[in-house]
Amino acid sequence: AQMYQPPSGFVPSILFHYVRTPQPALSWTPARDQWGPIRYAVFVDGAQAAQTYATSLRVPAPLLDGSHSWQVIAVNPAGLTSAMRPTSFWIDTVPPHGTLAVTGKLRPKKPLHAYVRYTDAPPPVLPATASGVVDVLIKWGDGSSYHIGHGKFHAYKRAGRYTITVVITD
Repeated sequence: AQMYQPPSGFVPSILFHYVRTPQPALSWTPARDQWGPIRYAVFVDGAQAAQTYATSLRVPAPLLDGSHSWQVIAVNPAGLTSAMRPTSFWIDTVPPHGTLAVTGKLRPKKPLHAYVRYTDAPPPVLPATASGVVDVLIKWGDGSSYHIGHGKFHAYKRAGRYTITVVITD
């Protein structure tokens, strides 16, 4: 009787929506079966990408930027199957780009204005698949930092050399 029961259900280990590599690592919980090793058939965008006995796999061929889906089907030694629900993710290998302009008097306690211009647009040779900017963080170099839209005023308490860092996250 055990031989004619399909492997039990299983799910993705990590649900991710955005990845920055064209060959993401996919992982899932193990399917339970009463006997024998479970073989997993991994499908990406509806086509079989690989087979493995492990519960994780790096996509073997690079994928283009944009939306993708993946699914795993568990197969026991008798050939009975159980399928994981398809899951989707978005590949975005194009980093955001930004410029910083700082204006104001370089004096302690006088406000400086930092203005960040940014984009997450792909180069013209790629299809328009960038995910967009989600956060802009400005670090003033004196221990203070702010999440901003485009601009922020800041006054340093003491004279000195400070490095302003802008982190743009897509």
